[in-house]
Amino acid sequence: MILQDYVRIVRRGAWLLVALVVVGAAAGFAFAATATPTYFTRATVMVSATGDTTPGGLSQASSFAVQRTPTYAGLAQTSVVLEKAVAQLGDGTTLTQLAEAVNVSARADSALIDVDAEAPSAAAAANRANAVAAALQEEAPSLDAPGGGAEGAVVLSTVQAAQVPLRADSPRPRNDVISGAVVGLALGVLVLALRHALDDRIRSAADVPRSRSLRVLSVLPRGRRGRQDEERSEALRRLRSVLAAASPGGAGRGSVVVVSAVSSSSAKDADEAAVGLAQALVETGSSVLVVDLTAPSRPLGVRGSRRTAAGSAPTPPRTDLASLAGEGSDIAWLVPEALGTTPAQLVGTEGGRAVLDEQTGGYEHRVLLCPPALDRSEASVVGARATATLLVADAGRTTRSELQRAAGGLTAAGVPTVGVVLVGARLDEAWAG
Repeated sequence: MILQDYVRIVRRGAWLLVALVVVGAAAGFAFAATATPTYFTRATVMVSATGDTTPGGLSQASSFAVQRTPTYAGLAQTSVVLEKAVAQLGDGTTLTQLAEAVNVSARADSALIDVDAEAPSAAAAANRANAVAAALQEEAPSLDAPGGGAEGAVVLSTVQAAQVPLRADSPRPRNDVISGAVVGLALGVLVLALRHALDDRIRSAADVPRSRSLRVLSVLPRGRRGRQDEERSEALRRLRSVLAAASPGGAGRGSVVVVSAVSSSSAKDADEAAVGLAQALVETGSSVLVVDLTAPSRPLGVRGSRRTAAGSAPTPPRTDLASLAGEGSDIAWLVPEALGTTPAQLVGTEGGRAVLDEQTGGYEHRVLLCPPALDRSEASVVGARATATLLVADAGRTTRSELQRAAGGLTAAGVPTVGVVLVGARLDEAWAG
């Protein structure tokens, strides 16, 4: 995948990303509004050793203090120190609560001990840190006192008392909202990536499997209203030009163009594409015959045509195709029933094909509208003898696997190149490639 592919995926799921970002931000705000505030503060205690005041003695005392600092930090979290701190607090705090709320650590390569405390109120946090610091100062010297007495060679003093914090450490509404939005965005990106990996539907020409035998020849807008109708007509004219340039005589005199839906979901689009292409060919002053092979029961019809298929009676054409062409169309219509046969017999036997050529050979262009390629075999049978074969896919419904199977059936039947017409797809840089 290239950068444009990722941009296209994000554009498709922009609504989902926005929704999840909003939900994440709302969740962060709700957490900030309902969470119990937590206040944090710190007291710092310094360990110093008494002894000889000579430079050598001071160096030894300092080294001894640094060595003993981790031991005193561990002592601060024992029940002996914490019980004294609980007694000093006298606010109903239990030993377990204090142990969970206080964290004591020694600074690396120094004689400083940090006593961190948290509580639901600012004053309680400061009181807890100071109480533990004071209890540690009282208890620690006895560890190194000769004979376990109260006086020892080490003295602990508070160098920074815990201050009452001015604001809660958590929650922080702005940070929580931003964090929620970021989490929502990350979740949205993950969902889009999973959806893209699992979604096999074709939404743009870039989603069409790249193959030498499979080419996107045109992208038709959906609908027949106003500007969309004009864009659709122009796209069909471009398709006419592409067919003329793609193969010798592709849209020249005597051309045979096979149009088939990939599956039943795009059958209506195939009808419109076949009629639209026929209209584009009529604009050049040519005679065009549309052979409807989609159902054996549909009656033959010629509506407003210059000529009729030889040997056929001028009866009304298939209603929905005729309505697509409009009044006064110069397009002729033919269905197998008018020749006393079925689509399968007409295109699947030598005799039937001979009759078809005989009856329709007088037209400069023949457009054969076939049933969905995945449902029936008419497109595969006539495609090998046509000057161009088109598969019509409905963007958003037709899947890549369906298109590959339909195209594979055509190439296996001898169709060298299958043109793809996408209906309702977005125009992008890959559609003509």
